[in-house]
Amino acid sequence: MSALAILGELQRRGVSVTADGDALVLKPRRAVDDAILGRIREAKPAILKALKQAWPPESEAQARRFGQSHARLFPFIRKRVWTPTGPGVLLSAYAEQCEILPDGAAKTIRVRTQDVRPIQ
Repeated sequence: MSALAILGELQRRGVSVTADGDALVLKPRRAVDDAILGRIREAKPAILKALKQAWPPESEAQARRFGQSHARLFPFIRKRVWTPTGPGVLLSAYAEQCEILPDGAAKTIRVRTQDVRPIQ
C-alpha cells in the first residue's frame, strides 16, 4: 500500500497525521488498529517524505515575488494538496488559513496555511 493510500485511509478513519521530526503523530490513536499500524510502520519513510516534501522551485519564486510565505501555495490553487486531515483540492490561500475541499467531501474546510503541502 502506498504512502498516499495509507494517508487516505487514515483520513477516512478521522485520523490526523503530522510529522514531529522522524516520528509520526496520529490522533486520535484509538482509531488506528494493528493492521493499519503495521502498514504505517512499513511505509513510514515514504509517509514522512510525503509530509515533509520540499516546495518546488516555482513555489519558492512566488513566495519571493510576493514577499509572503503563503504565496508559495499560489501555483497549487485548484490542485491537490496534502493537509493533516488528508488530501484535498486547494481553493484559496491566505496568510493564516487555506480553504480546502477534502477528497470525497461536499463541504470545504479551513486549514492552517503552514500545514498545507504540495502533492507532486
